[in-house]
Amino acid sequence: MIFKMLFRFIMLTLLSLLGLKASLAQVTNGDFEQVNENNKAIGWNFSNSDSANNFLAISKESPYAGNYSLKMVKKQERAMLIANTTVHIETDKTAKLRVKAMVKSSAEKIISNFYMQLFDGQKKRIGGEDGVIDLDPAKKGQWQEVDFSLMISPEVKRGVLFISLGNHDLEIDNITSEWVTGPADKQITAFAEEVVKLLKTNSIVKDSVNWEEVNKNLPAALVGTQYGKDDAFIVNYLLSYLRKEKDIHSFYYSPFSYKNLKSYAGKQGQGPRKTVYPTGKLLEDNVAYVVVPAFSSYNAEGIQEYADSLNAIIMNLQSKNPKGWIVDLSMNHGGNMYPMIAGLNALIPEGKVMSFVRKDGESSVYLKGGTFGNVKLTKVPKKEKDKKIAVFTSTRTASSGEMTSIALLNNPLAKSFGIQTAGLNSANATFPLSNGGAIALASALVKDPKNRVYLGPIEPTEKAHAKSFDDLIRDAKAWILEDK
Repeated sequence: MIFKMLFRFIMLTLLSLLGLKASLAQVTNGDFEQVNENNKAIGWNFSNSDSANNFLAISKESPYAGNYSLKMVKKQERAMLIANTTVHIETDKTAKLRVKAMVKSSAEKIISNFYMQLFDGQKKRIGGEDGVIDLDPAKKGQWQEVDFSLMISPEVKRGVLFISLGNHDLEIDNITSEWVTGPADKQITAFAEEVVKLLKTNSIVKDSVNWEEVNKNLPAALVGTQYGKDDAFIVNYLLSYLRKEKDIHSFYYSPFSYKNLKSYAGKQGQGPRKTVYPTGKLLEDNVAYVVVPAFSSYNAEGIQEYADSLNAIIMNLQSKNPKGWIVDLSMNHGGNMYPMIAGLNALIPEGKVMSFVRKDGESSVYLKGGTFGNVKLTKVPKKEKDKKIAVFTSTRTASSGEMTSIALLNNPLAKSFGIQTAGLNSANATFPLSNGGAIALASALVKDPKNRVYLGPIEPTEKAHAKSFDDLIRDAKAWILEDK
């Protein structure tokens, strides 16, 4: 450790004496070979919020090279499992940094990310980028190389590299970083120009973005990139300029993800993807409880199934004459709002549901009979006109989940309970790209029939003071039953 620090100091001094600027990006103990007397990896911090179920430590079992690797095992999915270390950075120009690692998992697909926070010389955070650890299913149980790239400006003096695991297991070794060099191919240059034009024309924050800066820095971002391999990096780099202007809702679909989005998302075993369908039951005190999960598909058959499934649950509960309703959106992270709102037809007033506000005007969507947008229910339910509706929200209620909460709160007998939503409530339009992927681009603000325009997290009508989910149910039921 001391030798490495001394070597770095000598090299920087020599470069300075020669009148050259340093270009440095060194991951601290990226091979996990520096271990202290307590068998801890020097320079690394580990966060494991459920050590009884999860595992996070250096391991001698099967390293890629040397004596040690980092092993992560996630059994309790809601618990945090994160490792981080420092990356020493110095560059005299905006340049691209690639972080590489060897990884191995017993699963074909995991939820795992790299993330690097960037800091200036005054230790102020000035940015950050992430990259999904995307495994090759054919190499299950084998070591394979993964990487992600990010842009580094001269103001950056230090990075903190995080590795998070959301499920299953992951072993990591030989984490390195390198500056990317070499020309971009013509196809990806044209692809980048296509994306810039799309964002300049349709983004909700297009007038706030410094497009001169974008054009100035884009050549550096394109260095060493290849069409088909680095498309996601280029799109996400350009979307980062929108994020600087407070658009945190736009995102990229890879060609595979976009194809999957349009495919049939049926019940387990019926389609290429699994859909989590709505559920409902009658609670004690004769209060109806309905869970509306996220739904991410543009497939017409899947949309119809989801909407009719939700509507059937509502109609079945209606037949039992409940005293009121609880609609749980607390875990609904979004997707396609149309089948969600259509399926809740019985609880939402007829007429205008919301408007999409753009600088060149606005458009509205309506609930008419059994139809909302392009979704028409197979059976039209009767309206619930005299029953209270408690809507559960949380920070996981996002995007179309938030749109659904707005639609429900059009009902004068509805209140929301819980905590504030995620704040991803702009209206996204999906724009296909020439590479087969697409961008879900925030292109309008949302306004309800009372002319309230939504910006940022939505605060609940009744903030939760409950310490558990059972307490939240109790509070909602007490409100529903107070006049019964």
